[in-house]
Amino acid sequence: MPSGESYLRDVSVTHPMSVEAAHLRRMSNYAGAVARDMEMVKDRKYKAICKEMGLEFVPLVFDTYGRPGKKTVEFLSVVANHAASRVRGGEDFAAVQGRIMQQYFKILSCTLQRFVAVNILSSIHSRRGQKGPFQAKPLLARDIAAFSIPGQGSEGASGE
Repeated sequence: MPSGESYLRDVSVTHPMSVEAAHLRRMSNYAGAVARDMEMVKDRKYKAICKEMGLEFVPLVFDTYGRPGKKTVEFLSVVANHAASRVRGGEDFAAVQGRIMQQYFKILSCTLQRFVAVNILSSIHSRRGQKGPFQAKPLLARDIAAFSIPGQGSEGASGE
């Protein structure tokens, strides 16, 4: 990032439904509750350790329906602002930043839904004792490339 900060990110996908009734009631109180709870879990686990190492920790959390956590939105906004500041031309900064954010969320939404589908299909195949035809790694490489800055490979997407 332009400020010289180094980030450590942890990606989590969590499901808002639970077999525990009390948990389900708590998570259904407001939209995004399950992502917020997972962000707090990740912060408790990693934030202090990262700070000791001089890293800024960011939990990147989505629920399985695609809702991002608040810290995910904040981090992507910082990345989009940085990317928008590098765009040359007469366009309005807010318009460029908005288009970049929109593109990021389209990519992330499609990636998330593909991985949910791959997990479901893999689960079906594993119950039958078979290896599924869908493998996550090639899908991930293609999606990470979409965040890359030309000439920097997939490292341009790291946010560091």
